[in-house]
Amino acid sequence: MIIDFQHEQQLRFDRQAGFLLQQKASFFQFEQIADVYNAEWLNAFPPGTQCSISGLDDGADEYGIQISYKHQSVLIDYSQPIKLVHRDRNGVVHSMLLN
Repeated sequence: MIIDFQHEQQLRFDRQAGFLLQQKASFFQFEQIADVYNAEWLNAFPPGTQCSISGLDDGADEYGIQISYKHQSVLIDYSQPIKLVHRDRNGVVHSMLLN
């Protein structure tokens, strides 16, 4: 049996993105950039995943988090309402608004 390592990593990314889409708004509330980088759920993404954060200063009301692996991505737009957008390994876009 041959295991496609890259496909397994893509599945791992999609599973973790699906987990994020099921969370409540309070799950995405951070006070500073270090809080995001220290979040346990970020480590559940496959190795090689990149994360960038914009607008998160101490006490910021709105900010964005971009998580990507190859052609897959998750965008967390923390504003009112909170918007999550996931582009999966097949290019299908899944989105959710949280209040």
